[in-house]
Amino acid sequence: IVFLGNAGSKLISILMLPFYTSYLSASEFGVSDIISTYSSILLAIVTCSLAEGILLFSKNADNEGRQRYFTSGLCYVVLLFIAFAFFCSVIAYCVPNNSWLGTFGENIWWIYFMTLSMFLQTYVQQFSLSLNKIVIYSLSGVVLTTSLAILGITFVPKYGLKGYLFSLILSNFLTALFNLIASKSYLYFNISKYDRIHLRELLKYSIPLIPNSMMWFLLNGINRPIMESTIGLESIGIYAVANRFPGVIATLCAVFSSAWGVSMLEEFNSPDFNSFFNKTMRLLFFVMIVGGCFLTFFSKTIVGIFSTQEYFE
Repeated sequence: IVFLGNAGSKLISILMLPFYTSYLSASEFGVSDIISTYSSILLAIVTCSLAEGILLFSKNADNEGRQRYFTSGLCYVVLLFIAFAFFCSVIAYCVPNNSWLGTFGENIWWIYFMTLSMFLQTYVQQFSLSLNKIVIYSLSGVVLTTSLAILGITFVPKYGLKGYLFSLILSNFLTALFNLIASKSYLYFNISKYDRIHLRELLKYSIPLIPNSMMWFLLNGINRPIMESTIGLESIGIYAVANRFPGVIATLCAVFSSAWGVSMLEEFNSPDFNSFFNKTMRLLFFVMIVGGCFLTFFSKTIVGIFSTQEYFE
């Protein structure tokens, strides 16, 4: 069920790849990849990774506690995004000749709304999972996948890169709204329940997760600005498309981790926890190795099917 709720939205980027590459040039795809990369790292920094903590703390809390965790975390992040908007305004309007910032400076507001939409979608979806609304959690993934495909087909042919970015952002907002209403998470938002103690508990857990995201950026994202300044956006576009295919394995692992986190909370004190843990990890590594070998052996065929000649290199 978690696979349906998570994997669809991620794997749609592979299934829609032939469509995107037929309308977006390699340089345009490079810009979109840089925007997504910056948004991913800023998501952790700006929001203090609170979306990762809301599941853990709300799952074992009573209704009163869930209200306090959900409201406190959301109100705090709203204040953070107001401060982030001020920062973006300084970059966009006050920093002279911000072209030296490259794609980051030129697309600062796209990055802002991408980060905001990603947070809302993840935060509400994780909270619905803490409420054991498993079906809603799964359906939200279907909504995200469907809306992304429909919006992409509607806006990309007419508006190109801007249509692609708009479809990504709007699909996240629509999914967050669906999840909020369908899981009745809105019932847990009450401004009078804002509580610094519960917020402090969330932050104590989530803030130490920020360096983890920073390391991810250093390993996987810092090459983007270097590539932009040395070999150009077109090369980033080709690199981004190439990354989509091994990214399937990373996607499956991320989906697995979502279910794994829930199972760990439920099974941690059980007598057979050690056996459960070891068997699961052995299976995970086996699937990763087999998947990696498959992508390696059939790479040319896969790229030929899912991209155009401009990206075949």
